Amino acid sequence: MIAVPVVEVYAAARVYLLAIHNGGLQPTVAVQDVLGLSRSRVGRRLRAARDLGLLPEAGRGIRVFGPGHWPRAAQWCTDRGRPIWTACQECLRPWPCPDAATLEWMKRIDQAERRLL
Repeated sequence: MIAVPVVEVYAAARVYLLAIHNGGLQPTVAVQDVLGLSRSRVGRRLRAARDLGLLPEAGRGIRVFGPGHWPRAAQWCTDRGRPIWTACQECLRPWPCPDAATLEWMKRIDQAERRLL
């Protein structure tokens, strides 16, 4: 196992979830940009965050987290050139829905950080 700084693991998890919550299509790239880390370093930090239970297990593809209130991977477009929008995959409300799973996962990060102090 490769040791990674715990502070960077928590920061990467938070940036990743915020990127998803704000409708970002590439949350890993957001972590790279915000924290200034290489792709491999970001991957190690996100893997460590998942191992610590700070992030859900991700499937293959864009934003695949299984059941729950997550943004739908495909964006829907209405006819006649109206704007593209993203919906919750569970309740189909416009994203972010009031029951967004990202908010619950961010609470987990906050609780875990408090336990560290």
